[in-house]
Amino acid sequence: MPSYGAECFDSGLFTMLAVVLNNNAPGYSQFFNRSAESWRILGLEEEAIEAIILRKANRKAEEIRDALRSEIPCLIGKSYGEMGKSYYELGFWCGTLFLALMSDLTDITKDSVRNLKYKCAEAKNPLPMVEFVKNSERELAKGRKIDIAKLASFAEEFHLWIMANVAVGCRKSLKETIVSTSLEELPYVGKVLKGIYEHAHSEDASGTRKPWWKLW
Repeated sequence: MPSYGAECFDSGLFTMLAVVLNNNAPGYSQFFNRSAESWRILGLEEEAIEAIILRKANRKAEEIRDALRSEIPCLIGKSYGEMGKSYYELGFWCGTLFLALMSDLTDITKDSVRNLKYKCAEAKNPLPMVEFVKNSERELAKGRKIDIAKLASFAEEFHLWIMANVAVGCRKSLKETIVSTSLEELPYVGKVLKGIYEHAHSEDASGTRKPWWKLW
């Protein structure tokens, strides 16, 4: 049986990296593949996965980040409960921290660590993440940079820790969640995801359906 908690964490982490980094950035293909695999295990079909992590050329970076920060947690929470949502968000903020360290963005680094601290509380304070946050706060307080290699190593170790220690169950499929969730709750990704799952996109005069990726 898959560890849904670990996949929620990985989907947040690797999707954030895959949608923000350029396709030729170091590690991009690995991040993309890990993201796609996590979403597949969580229940998104291939077309929906591509709608989230592939078509970024047609979208603004701010909209992508907003969707990953606010809309995707809504879907995860309805399908995998508050604990699944919390672990997705821990992954999201780890991904944000990774990007901030890559670009040496001090304010975003501090903000990411602060948000990880709050999300730890929502996730019932998983000990490895609590210790990582404390160590990161100490480094920042001393004016030092957080080691990006240590973050990458920690993320892999934390994935294994979640597998061994966190039980997250699937309440209902992501497909069911997407179809039953209002567009008001998913203003950015809702239209395309609903279109994929409901096959509600229009046909032209010849009866040919538009490609799924032209839905938005």
